[in-house]
Amino acid sequence: MRHKKKTVVLDRNSAARKALMRTLAISLIMRGRVQTTPAKARAVKSMVEKLITKGKEKNPSIIRQLESVLGNKQAAMRIVNILGPQYQKRPGGYITSAKVAARKGDGAAQMMLELISDAAAKPKL
Repeated sequence: MRHKKKTVVLDRNSAARKALMRTLAISLIMRGRVQTTPAKARAVKSMVEKLITKGKEKNPSIIRQLESVLGNKQAAMRIVNILGPQYQKRPGGYITSAKVAARKGDGAAQMMLELISDAAAKPKL
């Protein structure tokens, strides 16, 4: 049984899964959007949302924590300097996802993850 097991396995060993999540997260943070399969999209979406929430608080220890998770200083600094202030008043939900056409090679389902823009970042009252 899989009760209380939070880790998404994605049919990989832990090192490969960690590398996959890091690269997808870095791509999403730096480029603003990424296209991947639905299972990977769900896994990386929750990871990046938690990182952006941490990045709202700007101090050296948070930057070091983000660097240790991502393994990329530029992505960590982008979260703290750009994305954190951009979503300061937003309580969560920084990423939107949408289904796109299936991959041509093998017909696998695809999803587009995209950071919400500044105009949509303002909460509705």
